[in-house]
Amino acid sequence: AKSNDGEGPELLRATTSNSSSSHAESLSTTLAEHRQHLASIQ
Repeated sequence: AKSNDGEGPELLRATTSNSSSSHAESLSTTLAEHRQHLASIQ
């Protein structure tokens, strides 16, 4: 897999332009779940 062929940024732009709010919400939800999981381990 190429690390820098120029397709990454384009894909990100298409995703954010389509549904940036819902993607950000799911991302923050995932981060919150990870934090809770890490807290429960420690």
